[in-house]
Amino acid sequence: MLNDHGPVIDDLKREMLSTYRAGCSDTSPFPPFFPPTALADGIPGPQHLLLWQSAVFLPPAAGR
Repeated sequence: MLNDHGPVIDDLKREMLSTYRAGCSDTSPFPPFFPPTALADGIPGPQHLLLWQSAVFLPPAAGR
C-alpha cells in the first residue's frame, strides 16, 4: 500500500515520508483499518490523503 500525501510541502517533507498524516487535512478519508493513532501521527496540512493498493496474481502452475 502506498500512502500518497500529495505534493511535497517543504516544511513537512521529512514528516510526509515517515508518518501517516503529515500534510493531509482533517477531512482526508483515513480507512477504518488504520489505527486511531494514525490521525495523531504527523502535522496536518491542506492536502487530501490518497491510498494506492495493488495485487499481483500469478497464473496457476502447469499440470495442476
